[in-house]
Amino acid sequence: MELLRQLGQHIFGALAELHAHGWCHGDVKCHNICWDANKEVCRLVDFGSSFRLENGKHRQPIQTPGYMAPEAANWNAQLKSGCSHNASLPDQGTDVFGAAVLLCELSAGRRLQETAAVEMAQHLN
Repeated sequence: MELLRQLGQHIFGALAELHAHGWCHGDVKCHNICWDANKEVCRLVDFGSSFRLENGKHRQPIQTPGYMAPEAANWNAQLKSGCSHNASLPDQGTDVFGAAVLLCELSAGRRLQETAAVEMAQHLN
């Protein structure tokens, strides 16, 4: 449990720093977290889906299904239909949601079912 707490601190600390500089990661998931056991440091990696928070010109899908926040699912659906000009750009909450799912998976010791994560997102929306 102590390791899980440390991971949470590192992940949310990295996200807070990223958000403070006006960026959103856009795809927080297990594959984008690297843990260095020797240094006891957690790193957030793969910024291919990241975007500036104040930039309304982001035009690519974000987040991996299963880690996707409700607003990201809405954004992706509207982007796919060509109607994204009416959609609100996802924000820091999308990163927080992905990190929460990630920590739930680490706590449970297994991958959440994608449908379970989508249902959880729908209930929070």
